[in-house]
Amino acid sequence: MGELGTLYHHSKYERAGGAWLFHYMFSIGLIIGGGTAQIQKNIIAERGLGLPREPRVGGR
Repeated sequence: MGELGTLYHHSKYERAGGAWLFHYMFSIGLIIGGGTAQIQKNIIAERGLGLPREPRVGGR
């Protein structure tokens, strides 16, 4: 797709209806919205398996 793969819908040079850019940007949002893999593992361990919480840094 090259540089034309990053064009939004309705551009006269777009490819695949602008889907490549949309899916790329959407996937970044999913990563941010879902949290990192380590955070998700901590949530599963604490809530699902009942393991103790990790100690907080800084003693608070």
